[in-house]
Amino acid sequence: MDAMKIAQICPFDPFYVIGGMETYVRQLSIELKKRDHEVYILTSNKTRVGEIRRKKETVDGIHIYRYPTWFSLGEFATFWPTFAKQMRKMKFDVVHTHAYRHPHSDISLIICKLTKTASIMNPWLPGYPIRPLHQKVAVAIHDMTIGKLSLNLATFIVASNKLEATWLKNLGIKSSKICLINPGIPSDMIVPQDGQDFRRAYGLSGPIVLYVGRSHPSKGLDHLILAAKGVIDQLPNANFVIFGDRSPYELTLRNLAEKLGISDHVKILGQEAQVFKKQIYGACNVFVLPSSFEGFGLVILEAFAQKKPVVATKRGAIPYIVEEGKDGILVSWANTSELAEAIVKLLSDEKLGKTMGEMGYQKVMKEYLWNQAIEKIENLYARAQSMIDET
Repeated sequence: MDAMKIAQICPFDPFYVIGGMETYVRQLSIELKKRDHEVYILTSNKTRVGEIRRKKETVDGIHIYRYPTWFSLGEFATFWPTFAKQMRKMKFDVVHTHAYRHPHSDISLIICKLTKTASIMNPWLPGYPIRPLHQKVAVAIHDMTIGKLSLNLATFIVASNKLEATWLKNLGIKSSKICLINPGIPSDMIVPQDGQDFRRAYGLSGPIVLYVGRSHPSKGLDHLILAAKGVIDQLPNANFVIFGDRSPYELTLRNLAEKLGISDHVKILGQEAQVFKKQIYGACNVFVLPSSFEGFGLVILEAFAQKKPVVATKRGAIPYIVEEGKDGILVSWANTSELAEAIVKLLSDEKLGKTMGEMGYQKVMKEYLWNQAIEKIENLYARAQSMIDET
């Protein structure tokens, strides 16, 4: 396959900001670069907490261009339209944009249509249930007007799971435009980690319950800390590690842990612990994802890669990855007693945890490695480019 000039367009810098979509875009860019494609990332210059990054940078041969953020709607939808002018000048072979309902996706898909450039869209199933009424109304109007028009501009749309594919069809997107491609994890994530360096660095000797991801109310971390109290009452040597990005929400979590009298059992870590990321999974006994919604849940795969059992909510795409009773336990969102009971069950039954962890590992090896995903994505790029050339 001939080398292509490819743009990945996403709202936040995937080499600096923590999140499932950012992890995906970063690894996709790395895999494409390994295959000798010329890869560019076009993104905003701000992190979710407002930190400004420099304009240009090249990381591992991947060119990152960051554009001024004019304003943001909350910490999600950022508006950074000046990328459009440069995008037209750079003449990409393929443009792969990420995050539905974000202005940059609408803008990039319009430009691709006008310039006859192959375009791929990853919506990332934006179905967060925690929204005020006015936002729910705005979302519904957007989806039936601008959103639907924007999606139809894409040459192809990548659905990361069956739930997302069904959602797209319900929006009126033709099946021929939808391509189901599982995200993957890199092969180095399946190398066994004992986690001892991490345990020593943070003085952890007992069992560890781990969460990895963004620090945001939608992730249900307050529910996790409330459940932690019930777990620690039964298993006094249990530890809870929350690893993600720094945010104002962190103070709420720390205050809650202090109020419950479990601060010594709860570690909230940020970028400073990134060096231990692989070891953190190896060190834990149970991985927990208590989210109100997940468009996919890459961190579940990362935990499976280290043969760890998972406790997660029955929300969004999670049940499409975690099989109840086989590789994890599914609980109701916000039900802290259910969450605590599932954690205690896995910490108390080491054999069950190992069995579930092994099942999750086998699932990753069969369905969720990057060397499988990148072949499909690269072929999709070639198909999209061919379709554009024929018009």
